[in-house]
This record gives sequence, structure tokens and C-alpha cells, in this order.
Amino acid sequence: MMDAADMPKRLPKYCFEEDRPSGIRIRLRAPNRPKVTLHGVPWSEPFMEAYRRALDTVAPEQTAHGPVVGSWEWLCRKFFASIDFKMSQRTGKQLSAGHVLQRRRALEKTFEEPLSPGSIDVFGEMPIAMMAPKAVKVLRDRLAATPDMANKRLKAVRQALAFAVSESLLKHNAAREVSGFQIITDGFYTWTEEDVAVFERTYAPGTRERRALAMLLYAGPRCIDVVKFGRQMLYKPVKTDRTQLASRWLKFMPHKGENVTGKVIDIPVLPVLLAELERAPKDSLLYIENRYGRDFSAKGFGNWFKDACTSAGLPQCSAHGLRKAGATILAELGATPHQLMAIYGWSSVKEAERYTKKAQGKKLAEAGLRLMSAPK
Repeated sequence: MMDAADMPKRLPKYCFEEDRPSGIRIRLRAPNRPKVTLHGVPWSEPFMEAYRRALDTVAPEQTAHGPVVGSWEWLCRKFFASIDFKMSQRTGKQLSAGHVLQRRRALEKTFEEPLSPGSIDVFGEMPIAMMAPKAVKVLRDRLAATPDMANKRLKAVRQALAFAVSESLLKHNAAREVSGFQIITDGFYTWTEEDVAVFERTYAPGTRERRALAMLLYAGPRCIDVVKFGRQMLYKPVKTDRTQLASRWLKFMPHKGENVTGKVIDIPVLPVLLAELERAPKDSLLYIENRYGRDFSAKGFGNWFKDACTSAGLPQCSAHGLRKAGATILAELGATPHQLMAIYGWSSVKEAERYTKKAQGKKLAEAGLRLMSAPK
């Protein structure tokens, strides 16, 4: 029997380590062989016996350079290569690159999911005929700790199985019988006027942080849009007079839904925002750049701004929370749902009405309590 000290430090051929929530496991992935998990200590006799047995097993109906025909991974790969994969099933229009990538990742992460805890069999190798509602629930419930991610996975599985039905690979979409998790949340924390004041006391006019705050609060863009804001988006209205709200307007097309609606947003640039934009460095087209002098990614900007909030003593605040704060302030000042839609680019009145109804509720409550405090 080989001592531990005498065992080679590298793994046997075709073996690799895989870091799973339950710990490190050894996987074998050899050409024309099924992927399996090998248990035991590498190079020990029990381990090597399982290793040799796995190498002697030929994967049935395996394509030359792909997954087993008829398996879940095989179906998803076909889906990835189809036109349907890049289309919205709701609108029939092409999805943005970000949504396509999100859908792909949601499905790819299911390939290595074990069928049951400790099982060497994974979903990627499971025949699609076995994708019953129970199996779909297992995939959903693996992400139960993050309900939003679980629902996104479920939606992606539904879309892949719908593709299978349309291609006559399956007769029934089992995922349609599985419901998503109900998420009850107010979402991102909404900034208060005091939060804004604290941030402005921390970051002086002319700083990137102050300029980012002004753009988010007074123009209401999402992170993915604000990183593209530049001088080329500003313009003067055709006619100007003293009654106009602003001498400059901002025009941009929101990334969300750009392939669906093609909507363009035109909003006046308030003086407080214009003052910050004019303080931006003149040697760059963009108003906000990262520390390397390049444009931010949406995620990079969000993380950078979150760090700025934390440094200002506002760990509860975020970039998206400023968008909510702006919509809340406008609703409380009497903005209508359609006015909010024009500013924030919402295509549905439902989102805008969340803010106006809440503002109306506060006003009604205040008016009702005034009756109680009125002199008798």
C-alpha cells in the first residue's frame, strides 16, 4: 500500500479539483467518457480502482466534442445556438447582450448540480425526458437562500424547455407547473434628505463622487446608463427664454429595453446638476471615469459608489437608492405617474404608480390626523 508521503502531488490524468459548497471534490473528465466524481484519497487503491473503472466506461450516444445526446446540457447547448435564445418570449424582440449572458449563465450553472446531495450524477447528464416538475423544483430550491436568483434560474429553465417543446424534443414543459418564490421587499434603501446632506458634506463640489450624486439624483439614470453620460448628450433647446426650466437638456437612450422600445429620454438639466457637469475635467468626453481614466462598467460604478457611501458613513445607501429617492421626492411634490414615466424611462405605469400611491397615502394620513388635532 502506498504511503501518503509517496503519493504524487498532482492528480491522475483527466482529474481536476472542483470547489463545491460541500467542499472540494475530485472530478474525472476524459474524452468520450461520462463525467464522474471520484471518492477517496487520490492515488489510494480504492480511488484508483474507481478511476480505472470510470476510464473503462464509454459514454453512450456521446457526440465527438459535446454532451450526451438527449441530455439536459445537450438541450441547453442547442438552445444557446438557436435564434430563440436571444429573443424575448414575451415581446418577440431581441434581448440585450446583458440579458442573453444572464440567461446563459443561469442555465450553465445547472449542469454540475448533483441530482441529490452527495450524488455523482449531475443535471447536465440527465436525459431531458426526466426533467419532471420535481427535478425543476430541486434546481429552484438549491437557490432558495436567494429567491431572486432562484426565480431567474426557474425562468431560464422554463425557456429552455419551451424551446424543447417547440422543436418536438419534448411534449410537455414541466417547468410551467413550478411557481417562483414570492419576494416581498421594498428593494434598495431610499435615501433621505439628511443622507444627501451627509454625502455632500463629505464630498466637495467638483469631485467625482459629488458629480455622480448629482447625475443620479437629478437625472434619475440607472448605473448602466450613467456610466455613458458625456458632453455629447447635452444640447440647447431650439427656443430659449426666461420661463424655461433649464438652458440645457440631456438626451439618452436607456439600456434597459433599448432593443424592445427604442425609447429616448429627454430631460431638462437643472442648474444644480449643470453646475456639477461644468466642473468635470475638460479633457474627457465622459463625465465619470474610473481611476485608470477609462469608462466604468455598470457593476464597477455601482461598487465604487457604494464604497463612497460607506466612507461617508452611509453604508445603507447605494446608487440605485438615489434613483428611488428622486422618484419619491417628485411623487410627494405632486408629479403624476406619466411625468415620472417620462423622467425615469418606465414603459409601464405600474412602476410609477407605486411612488404616487405611496405619496398620496402619506398626504391622506396627514390630512386625516389634522382633523384630530383641529380645535373643537
